[in-house]
Amino acid sequence: MDYKNRLKRLRNELKSQELDGIMITNEWNRRYLSGFTGSAGVLYIDSKRAFIAVDSRYYIQASKQSPDFKLIKVGMESPFRIFKNLLKLSGRRIGFESDDVTVSQLKSIRKLMRGVNLIATKEITLKLRSIKDTDEVKSIQAAQKITDAAFKMLLRYVKAGMTENEIAWVIERFMREQGAQKIAFPSIVASGPNSALPHAVASNRKIKKHDIVLFDMGCTVNGYSSDMTRTIFVGKPSEKMKYVYNRVLEAHLMVFELSRPGEKVARIDKISRDFIYKSVWGGKSLMGEAKGQGRYEHGLGHGVGLNFHEEPVLSYKRKKDILEVDQIVTNEPGIYIEGEGGVRIEDIMLVTKDGVESLTKSPKELISI
Repeated sequence: MDYKNRLKRLRNELKSQELDGIMITNEWNRRYLSGFTGSAGVLYIDSKRAFIAVDSRYYIQASKQSPDFKLIKVGMESPFRIFKNLLKLSGRRIGFESDDVTVSQLKSIRKLMRGVNLIATKEITLKLRSIKDTDEVKSIQAAQKITDAAFKMLLRYVKAGMTENEIAWVIERFMREQGAQKIAFPSIVASGPNSALPHAVASNRKIKKHDIVLFDMGCTVNGYSSDMTRTIFVGKPSEKMKYVYNRVLEAHLMVFELSRPGEKVARIDKISRDFIYKSVWGGKSLMGEAKGQGRYEHGLGHGVGLNFHEEPVLSYKRKKDILEVDQIVTNEPGIYIEGEGGVRIEDIMLVTKDGVESLTKSPKELISI
């Protein structure tokens, strides 16, 4: 991983925001900037210096993982007091991650760093993380390759009578056996009416003949995540659910056509969402969907990287955000009909200078097993 370039990009951002330095407390941002994978530690970065403060549990680990950072071993004293005294930060404008630090933590930090002008920052590192380098893309591709293989396995494995929990465990075991470090998030296996819950939790419900089964799964390789959703039918689908599936697929494919660098994410979401509203609900708005006719309440997509949900967010609410080259985002429209079932199709796509490339290779056409 090119940590030197990441630090350079961060320092450019600090300069543009007139900050003398920044303290990084978020675990994902800490790893992104330094390579350190431990669960505790604080970074301090300014225009010329980079420090990592860790306790004795992580000192050797940090010395190996973060060679571009000077190590500070923390004992009983807080790293914030050490930064202030060692680096002579009094009077300086020092950023902190306001979306990571709690109110009580900030109160403590202010007490420890009296005389320092603490500036709340938001999403500085998250924005940097949204642009993926070559190593990051390769790691996400490797994770997705395992996820595609898991879906291929499921098409041979799943049958009526199996429970959702049983299948979720098979997914996790298979991914680990294929080389994944872990699953990226608890696998969603939702059958029948459970599939109408966008974030269903796998249960002991047994799959029945003619059920819809929705799988949302991903794994982690080199710290980077994949994310994919597929919906299949056990037996012949009803004409209604076949129609719903094909409308979701059309909206999904539409997103690939619309997505390109410089395109507003709100426009992509709105066009694909309006297509679903018009074709399924006769043009009704999100709040006008009648009970029993279905819902589409989540955003169109999100970034994928060290965390399986990160910037950017593809939503009609993000009026100013645009797609940028080398972002990796999901494309996951869905329709959910209470009491009957839901359909979601999700790929991860890499934004290129010419458009987007799907990193997901699993088939999307309607599948009955």
